[in-house]
Amino acid sequence: MSKYSKKIGILTLDGYFNYGNRLQNFALQEVVKKFGFEVETLVIPRKDRHPKHNKENKLLRLLKQPPAKTMKQVLHKFSLYSNKQAIQQKSEIFKHFSKTNLSERFCDITKEPLQNVGRDYDYLIVGSDQVWNPYNIIHAEDAFFLTFVEPAKRISYAASFGITELPNYFKDMITPWLSQMKAISVREYAGAKIVKELTARDAEVLLDPTLLLSKQEWLAHAKGDRRPDKKFLLTYFLGEKPKDAAQLISDLRKDYGFEVVNLADVKDLTAYQTGPQEFIDYINSAELVLTDSFHGMAFSVLMETPFVVYERIGSISMYSRIETLLRKLQLLDRVSTEIRIKKDLFGVNFKESRILLSNERQRASSYLEKALGGGQGEK
Repeated sequence: MSKYSKKIGILTLDGYFNYGNRLQNFALQEVVKKFGFEVETLVIPRKDRHPKHNKENKLLRLLKQPPAKTMKQVLHKFSLYSNKQAIQQKSEIFKHFSKTNLSERFCDITKEPLQNVGRDYDYLIVGSDQVWNPYNIIHAEDAFFLTFVEPAKRISYAASFGITELPNYFKDMITPWLSQMKAISVREYAGAKIVKELTARDAEVLLDPTLLLSKQEWLAHAKGDRRPDKKFLLTYFLGEKPKDAAQLISDLRKDYGFEVVNLADVKDLTAYQTGPQEFIDYINSAELVLTDSFHGMAFSVLMETPFVVYERIGSISMYSRIETLLRKLQLLDRVSTEIRIKKDLFGVNFKESRILLSNERQRASSYLEKALGGGQGEK
């Protein structure tokens, strides 16, 4: 018999390739466990979400999403084909991390309806990550708004729409679902605005789960067997590398003799074929991080590593979540357009952000404690 009296299920995006996704899932699991609950992550395989793999269904998906999203998928498919072995090996590292660190429940919805699965949990939490991005959850919208359990069990934690303007069909679909949720929190101000416009409800804007764990807690899970022995500059660009970033990298290499590690570039194979635990160590050990990634920025804040954040090129704009966090922590001067001279790159004062981060963690803890009925899930 379990020592816990209550059980919590987490529903988030799956995928064994994205550092931020795996680490936010782990972080939310660990935070909820601190309240004394048993926690599992529900995994709905993508193949089960799309049972009708026909031309009509695929065409509908392409028509619903922006052209930039389609182009990104085409380029991703090409990358998979060109670097199949490296990507497969990286995926295995991510699967190992998940198997070792996450309690996952794989739901075969072709055999057991989610309504049956939902009965095993006292509450379901959807979040964090872009779990409400309409282009990420096509054909599974109802699941990611937790409609398979009664409204009193439905909680969102730092859920993200990922975009600031939703398509009208999606607004019409989700408005009643949002209205019924027990507790709603989002990850960015733009998301709170959407919830307010659709339901008149005030959604709390809370930290991404990764920021709820301390630097010491993360370092306890870090692995540092891949990083260079000498001082290095870390780049983590999920879009195209901006021209001004490329020039800055060239200058810093020349001026300081830094080695350059390109974490998201398959050409830098040693760095590319690493998992979430190495990701933590790379950011902690770097002299400077250049990134267009939310979680690249978030872990730089956690590790108090100097960083510069760029707006992503060649993809749908997802900058609102980055701006929200930088504004909350008074770190807007770390945006690339605010960096004027080279000495500004390394002179980051994290003292104020450390205090603000502590306050935001308290807000998040209070929200979760209230939403989960006061915690104390142990018998």
